[in-house]
Amino acid sequence: MSITRTGEDTFFHDILESLETGLVVVDGSGTIVFSNDAAAELVGRSAARLSGRPLDDLFVDEDGGVMRKVREAARSDAGPLNEASTARLVDADGSRLPVRIEVGTTDHDGQQHYTLSLTAPLRQTGPQPLDRTEDVLRGVFEESNDGLLVIDPTADRVLDCNGRACELFGCEREDLLTQQPGDLLPHDLESLLEFAETGRRVTGELDCCTDRDGRPTVEITLSLFSVGEHRHVLVHLRDVTEHQEREARLRRRSEAMDAAPNGIAILDEDREFVYVNRAHAEVYGHDSGSDLVGESWETLYGAEEARRFRWDVLPTVHEEGAWRGEATGRRTDGSTFPQEVSISRLDDGGHVCVVRDVSESRRRTRGLDLLNRASRDLSQARTAEAVAGTAVETAADLLGTDVACVRLFDRDSNSFEPVAMTDGASELVESRPAFDLKSTLAGRAYRAGEPVLDRPDPDDPFVETPDWGSIHLPLGEYGTLTLLTGAGETLSTADRRLAETLAETVTADLERVERERELRESERAVREQRDRLTSLNRVNELVQDLIGELIEAPTREELEQGICERLADTDRYQGAWLAETDVSGDWRVLKASAGLPEGYRTLVEQLPLEQVDDGVVARAAETGEFSVACDYWTDGTPGGGDKEPTRVESTAAVPLSYGDRLYGVLVLKTDESDAFGPEIRSGLEVLGDTIGFAIHAVENRRLLLSDEVVELEFEVTDERCLAVDVSKELDCYAAIEQALLTREGNHLCYLRVDGVDPETAVAVTAEATAVADCRVVDEYEDGCLLEVRKTESGAEVMMDVGATITTATAKDGVGTLVVEAPPDADIREVIDGYTARNPESSLVAKREVDRGARTTSSVRERLQEQLTEKQESALTAAYYAGYYDWPRGSTAEELAESLDVASATLHQHLRAAERKLLAAVLKD
Repeated sequence: MSITRTGEDTFFHDILESLETGLVVVDGSGTIVFSNDAAAELVGRSAARLSGRPLDDLFVDEDGGVMRKVREAARSDAGPLNEASTARLVDADGSRLPVRIEVGTTDHDGQQHYTLSLTAPLRQTGPQPLDRTEDVLRGVFEESNDGLLVIDPTADRVLDCNGRACELFGCEREDLLTQQPGDLLPHDLESLLEFAETGRRVTGELDCCTDRDGRPTVEITLSLFSVGEHRHVLVHLRDVTEHQEREARLRRRSEAMDAAPNGIAILDEDREFVYVNRAHAEVYGHDSGSDLVGESWETLYGAEEARRFRWDVLPTVHEEGAWRGEATGRRTDGSTFPQEVSISRLDDGGHVCVVRDVSESRRRTRGLDLLNRASRDLSQARTAEAVAGTAVETAADLLGTDVACVRLFDRDSNSFEPVAMTDGASELVESRPAFDLKSTLAGRAYRAGEPVLDRPDPDDPFVETPDWGSIHLPLGEYGTLTLLTGAGETLSTADRRLAETLAETVTADLERVERERELRESERAVREQRDRLTSLNRVNELVQDLIGELIEAPTREELEQGICERLADTDRYQGAWLAETDVSGDWRVLKASAGLPEGYRTLVEQLPLEQVDDGVVARAAETGEFSVACDYWTDGTPGGGDKEPTRVESTAAVPLSYGDRLYGVLVLKTDESDAFGPEIRSGLEVLGDTIGFAIHAVENRRLLLSDEVVELEFEVTDERCLAVDVSKELDCYAAIEQALLTREGNHLCYLRVDGVDPETAVAVTAEATAVADCRVVDEYEDGCLLEVRKTESGAEVMMDVGATITTATAKDGVGTLVVEAPPDADIREVIDGYTARNPESSLVAKREVDRGARTTSSVRERLQEQLTEKQESALTAAYYAGYYDWPRGSTAEELAESLDVASATLHQHLRAAERKLLAAVLKD
């Protein structure tokens, strides 16, 4: 199209004036050179009054800062003027108006100009004349972010277009100007004119896209303007494809959220619901999510839970951006339920909340826990009755019912016998004599080998108990498990499966109990047959064999268990067991046992020692003498667990002692009342003494033969410790050098006292606890050595637990005691044994020590280092001359004559050599 310069200027002026977006063009100095009517209307001034004014005059509190921001926006590819906060214009009345400004650039005569696109509610004002050149208008036209077409409706052709329009249509400018409007737009020319005249906005897909797979969806705005006598249509094209795709994604996301199984809700910054999906509404008992929109989230929780969210959860979300945990929700009917909650913070201050009801999950978890616990309990049951009892308790907890019953099939009577019922089942049977927990249905389940579920009709007048439903589960060939529930209750598939799993477990344990019973009966028959084949006269032979085997036992436990097994494995005794006393005097029954019936074991474990076997064990423990009880009956286990009393013919209690120490009592069981006559009693007493000696030897041998020992160090302030008592009274150092056990059972110890004269040391020591006598055996320059005889000692306690005291020293009333114990010793028993006797003591160190083996060569080497040549000669000659034999092979006079020394000199050398020899052996 050919137009004059003035006409073309007017043409572009009309185009720009027809735009609804405000346009302002400024030069490089920030002076406004052009504004369209939309921009002038936005600030309440005419376009002519805006022309030539500084751009800063249009903005609030700006002093040259606007042009700086304009230039920055232009350098960033025509981005928004200010994304962080909306810029504010000042209109003619001084009012402030927020707008969004986008910046573009154009060159004219080598000078850069800036185009500002102002987006805000438009005001209608009359047209203003342009007073700038067509080049500036052409730059604005070309740099528009939206596509622009100028159509001549009369000629039905495109007069002009900008670069953005070419991009949308995917063709060059020359090709676009040759197209007819009907080929480019989704509407005919008459419709476009109608749209333009009415101001309607239309959208649609463009029809001539050649360089893209999909056609862009555009929003089309039409405006009419005249150039002279000619009307033109300005087509404003804005690509809204991405916007519509985003809306479609949001729709799909919304549909997905609505269909999600978990509850999803979106809250605004005031914690009020703006979106709630169906699952979220239903979990709280609402019919629709719209019921909650606009409501506060606190309406879904109790006061305490809402307070926890406000003070604990939401601050965490604010700091970390998200929180996940458990809470208790409240439904519309007031009931509560456990839930898992996930809350995430949104950029606008709102929150996304995801909720899942975990009631069923917890119920399943609880059911599995009950089954696991029941499996452990059932595996420990030894009778069918015990299995049935555990089964009804577990079933009642599993399904939340108080009515459960196990019936076992009795083959002799060909009927079901209830062997275990809950209290609720017992009350139901007692209150309704004609009601038998629906045994007919239980029989059907037993015969079919499949569960039978009964859900009666409450309105049926012929149903005896319409308020009860039931499920009957077969227990293999052994019986049935019956559970009653309320008639209105629904037994879920998960609950039914849990109940069936329990029935399978119970069936397996009933089978195990039956096999164990048959095995016990078989073993008992074999044992009775073997016992009948063994003669009575083998008792003494057995005792002799046991005495020989005791010495070879490596540990006390193996020694005791071997004794019980060997005795029980004869025709004389049906069972044997040991009762043991510890260092504190407490008794522990069944330390070792063999051949005992289960009922008798239960009786022994539950009754006090004085009541076991008519008190025979307690009498032997108290008197230390052999004791026998014959021909009596037990009353069963406490609480009436046994239905029938147990007959015990004869029981013997044999004390196991060594010296004054009673290590325990051996109990023998037999069916023969005369099994412990005088001829056998003496043999058993010898056996008891021998076992006591063997236990003592084993306990001490562990320490003597062990290269590695555990060394325990105690700090002692208890005055019952001799060294502590003496050092405290005399403010000195005292140490026990050695301790021995005398034939009379007393303790002989050698106490060293430093810094005190012998008379004072003897006087104070004689007054110490448990001291019977003391005397001075050696004097030093700064102290003395006392020989002290005591009636009791901590060393005895340590020997009883297999340990030994290696060091006992004290200074000014604070003692240090070092105890050695074998590595396999019960260290807690050692500690408790010593602290029980000396309460004012505490363990301060525990060490593992390798003390190494002491060989003959090491002793000889040590002796050679200490003996003089004359002492070694005297000792060697005395040994080989038979001076130490009995009767003596040589006298001292003969030996002295052989060595050519005086008799006194020989005795002096021998005494010194003997002392060094004993020191080399006994030291350490």
